[in-house]
Amino acid sequence: MGTKQEVATVWTDTLSARPAPTMARVAVFLAMALVAATFSLAAAQELCPEPTPPEIPRPETPLAIPEDVRIGLFNSVTEAVRDFYLFEDYNGVDWEVVTAEFAPFVLETANAWEFYDLLDRMVGTLNDPLTTFVNPLVLEAIAAQEAEYGGIGALLDRGGVERPGEALRVVAVFPDSPAEAAGLRSRDRILAVDGDDCPRVEIIRGPAESTVRLLVASPDEDPREVAIKRGTVTARILPEARRIGPGGAYAYLRLVSLAGEETLRGIEQAMDAFTTPPPLEGVILDVRGTRSGAPGVLLPLLSYFLEGEIGAFYTRAGDSPIELPPAPLKPGFDQVPVVVLVDEATIAEAEQLAALLQAHGRAQVVGQPTSGVTRGVRPLDFVGGSLLQLTVIGLRLPDGSVLERAGVTPDVLIEADWAEFPEQDDPYLLKAFELLTAGPAPGTALVHGATPHPLWMIAFAAILARAQGDGSTEQVPAEAAAQIEQLQRLNVELLAELHHVRSERDNLERLVDTLVQQADQMEASRLLLIELRKDLPEDRAEAELYLERLRGLGLVADPARLANPATRLRETSEVFLDWRHAEYPSPEERNRAFGETGAYGFSAAFANYHNAALLSVSNRLDALLVLLE
Repeated sequence: MGTKQEVATVWTDTLSARPAPTMARVAVFLAMALVAATFSLAAAQELCPEPTPPEIPRPETPLAIPEDVRIGLFNSVTEAVRDFYLFEDYNGVDWEVVTAEFAPFVLETANAWEFYDLLDRMVGTLNDPLTTFVNPLVLEAIAAQEAEYGGIGALLDRGGVERPGEALRVVAVFPDSPAEAAGLRSRDRILAVDGDDCPRVEIIRGPAESTVRLLVASPDEDPREVAIKRGTVTARILPEARRIGPGGAYAYLRLVSLAGEETLRGIEQAMDAFTTPPPLEGVILDVRGTRSGAPGVLLPLLSYFLEGEIGAFYTRAGDSPIELPPAPLKPGFDQVPVVVLVDEATIAEAEQLAALLQAHGRAQVVGQPTSGVTRGVRPLDFVGGSLLQLTVIGLRLPDGSVLERAGVTPDVLIEADWAEFPEQDDPYLLKAFELLTAGPAPGTALVHGATPHPLWMIAFAAILARAQGDGSTEQVPAEAAAQIEQLQRLNVELLAELHHVRSERDNLERLVDTLVQQADQMEASRLLLIELRKDLPEDRAEAELYLERLRGLGLVADPARLANPATRLRETSEVFLDWRHAEYPSPEERNRAFGETGAYGFSAAFANYHNAALLSVSNRLDALLVLLE
């Protein structure tokens, strides 16, 4: 979830050479403005100076925006929030009142930029850092910034820096980056930047090939100065997987991000390696400081520990159950106790991971309470290049409760800052070992206490009898153990494959049932999208038939969402068609009649219906994609 709130706390200080997703760029830029408002002015002399938000250059000549475009965009934004915003209480704001308060100013703004600022302030009344309106100038400024600036190649936590002497924490270092070459490591703290003891990400970033000097302290080590030449690097955050503890009996998987194909491949490789001897006695999933993710990585990871219906994604349109097929290697982790490490910076899919494993009694959670910032955001693009980032999806737990705003309450609370400790003294890890060695999480079974599968008992007896029959008693234990181990491995693989095939079959059957139930609505949505691509016919009779066809298809595709926009479209179309087909003595008279008759309202109504239809189809596809995942 790359979000404004996310980057305000954890900031990747370098930009990728590859084009970043639009929403990530928006989040980075908006965070720069947000940081300026996070510190109190009451004790300014004791605080670090506020970072100066970058200036957004505006054209000297104000950009005009037609009235019908203003009305259409205003209606599209207000109705998108009204109909699709995740929280029906609008965070305690009466959205209808807000809409009524801002509506009179739509036609009073002098130019496009004032109008965009008006929409920004209106959406800001929701007080949701993930839901924002972004104007085209911001997007252009971000694109220009990416071309000019670079960084050191590290993910930094800026959450604790308010006063001189406080430090930025290094959460992760990107492979093959300037930071890695300079010896920076996770848990390092940056105390000063170029002699400034108010370390800020803004001054660590800078033009590529320039040099920045950092004062860095590792846990239990004296501070050292590090000179790093900035570069333009690719942000790659890979899983860290290894065996730890006595005899390597515990799997440790550090996940700074839960997004991307490389992360998913890294998880799959790690879990495969963890199934090799010696047998595991526990798994530690470390998502401290993890703030980005995607369902396409979260759900496959969960499938190593859970299966079946584990919860639901919910929107204003309803719930979509999360059906989880088991991973092929799930039998190797069924009986292994799990501990998840979290802290106050853990959000998004990382929170969902901890919450779902905890809710199913499959893991114990150690650390600090999380914030409940887990909801999904959808970007809505509008004519002219503006964009609305809208919160639309949340997670519902098995007991019906929701994770948003509530967060995860750890089973064991630890208030210490883990980055201040070397790994061997990390209080989170020490507590995890204590829990794993004391016993399994509720609802799980110990590996060595599990009942053997009948196949192993039969195989063992047969192999033992055959081995004893040739009289080679000294070789019996070794040969029997080797053959049983091979049979065990083959049987686990075959059972896993069989389980996987059956689960895939069941999932496909459920998906087909869902598609059949929604066939009429999906076909109406498909036809509606085709019709919306056409121009309004010139002939009045054909135009009326076309508009009635749009209305009818919308009422089948999504009656709850499209009924009101369809009614408004029909109401305004008659006036518009009367105006379009009337004869006027001059172009001036025609233009004046356009405003006086109210014909201008049709353009806004049509744009509103168009956007509502697209959002409806998009929401339906989201629900289907969740089912497919």
